[in-house]
Amino acid sequence: MSPYIVWHAMTIFVNHVISRFNVTLFVYIPFLLIVLSYFFIAGALSKMASWEGRFKAIKTCSAHLMLVSLLLPST
Repeated sequence: MSPYIVWHAMTIFVNHVISRFNVTLFVYIPFLLIVLSYFFIAGALSKMASWEGRFKAIKTCSAHLMLVSLLLPST
């Protein structure tokens, strides 16, 4: 095999590894952190005693949830 073909194959492999790392770092990890934070929010909401307080908290969080659900798929 010529050195150019070996170099080209290695370059493709390195680019693939770097792109996988970037996707993991900038897409998967933030998504998992957002999902984890919403589980904590849901747990806190389930422990609230009053319906008025629960409704107010859900109303406050719904705008953020909608924004995240619209913007996250665009990344």
